[in-house]
Amino acid sequence: MSVNFYNEAGALIIGVDLHKYIIDARGVPVPFPLYPHLVSFSFHWPAFFTPKKVMTVTTDAHHALQGGMDYYLVLHAPFPILPAHALEAGVIMMVIASAGSKAWMVVHKVTVGGDKAATCLKSCASTNQDCCDPIDMHTNNLVLNFNSVKTEATLGDYLGSYLGTCLDAVINFGLGNELDKKTDNNVYKALLKHVWRRLPDINKAIPKVDNEVKDLKGESDDSVIDWAVDAPGKVSEMIQKWVDGES
Repeated sequence: MSVNFYNEAGALIIGVDLHKYIIDARGVPVPFPLYPHLVSFSFHWPAFFTPKKVMTVTTDAHHALQGGMDYYLVLHAPFPILPAHALEAGVIMMVIASAGSKAWMVVHKVTVGGDKAATCLKSCASTNQDCCDPIDMHTNNLVLNFNSVKTEATLGDYLGSYLGTCLDAVINFGLGNELDKKTDNNVYKALLKHVWRRLPDINKAIPKVDNEVKDLKGESDDSVIDWAVDAPGKVSEMIQKWVDGES
């Protein structure tokens, strides 16, 4: 299927994320654990993980984006708007501080800047993996990226990308639950979640050392580390190769 490349001309047109919201009921705080929050932003949004924007490759004069492009500090607006309690100020600040919207669909064989290219799902339309309580979602938003540069996505690309993002959401859910048990410091939890989301890129930036050390399956240390820090990406690649008959 023909799909557009992601580039900075794109935008998340509309999304509905579920997060905590505290309304004011005549001075009494009434928390809603899962309240709709509207989100919308351009891919020129300044708060993102820079290495995923490829400065050396442009499509239609806009910088190309790699799979896993993650936008931070995404603004959220509770909707419908009900009177907010004073405590809501701290809640919405932490929602925005820990917010993220990630490009999850990739065409595995096509790379930009040395990593898999982020693409739309069909033609110019797509979705991102958005922050959401209790678990991240990729069916609650609409992305449009008009771009004359296209490629062809295979069944393996779709299934690999989909299962990879589902696993990523499950891991983030488990991490969030464990952090909730360990600490009440929301700033600390938000920082740890952001570091976790960037571990695959941090790992890639570390020079690899040739060695003969193997694990029980005969894999090198580097391979084991790659799986440990980026299981969703590795599963995505494995599924794509299996479905497309490349393994």
